[in-house]
Amino acid sequence: MRGDKTSPKYVFDKNDTVFLPSRDNWLTQNVRLTDDIICFTDGSKHPGLGQTGASIYYQTTNQVYMFPLGMYTTVFQAEVYAICACAKILLMESEASIAISLTVGSVDGVEIFKDNL
Repeated sequence: MRGDKTSPKYVFDKNDTVFLPSRDNWLTQNVRLTDDIICFTDGSKHPGLGQTGASIYYQTTNQVYMFPLGMYTTVFQAEVYAICACAKILLMESEASIAISLTVGSVDGVEIFKDNL
């Protein structure tokens, strides 16, 4: 039986940068975000209830997304979930050629993505 056979070709353009400003830069407001879309992500756990959640805030559109993740999720997992959810929403809603600032609540969350961007 004949059929078409093509070999997959993966093309990944490295069109991004990771910038990690110091805590002092944030506290003294020396960080300027001038991209088309500015997003903030965070994951946290309520100390009294033990419930974990992730949230996303789009500064440019003033939209907020919150994701309850239950009591078995770690803060690190919530941070990573927020980053992934933000990226997925941006892929669905944004144009390919716009500049995006994605700020995260934890350096640990960025570290796992930094080498794979």
